[in-house]
Amino acid sequence: MDEDVHLSSFYDVVEPNPDNEVARIFGRFPQINVSEMAKYIGINKSLLAKYIYGIKKPSSKRMLEIKQAFHQMGEELIAI
Repeated sequence: MDEDVHLSSFYDVVEPNPDNEVARIFGRFPQINVSEMAKYIGINKSLLAKYIYGIKKPSSKRMLEIKQAFHQMGEELIAI
């Protein structure tokens, strides 16, 4: 058996990259519940988690939706 072959090479695994814009936004607001934010945005919780952990990268349209959701939530909290 070739010594360079590793079991992990048989899986399509993407290494998490926690240094991304979505992670930084959620890092500034640790009190925000990811499940509730996903519902607020209208996306699946697991997809939002993948954005946060850098496993998937949101499109520019989706990134705008995420930023707008934080902005809208902030406005709603101020109005209370």
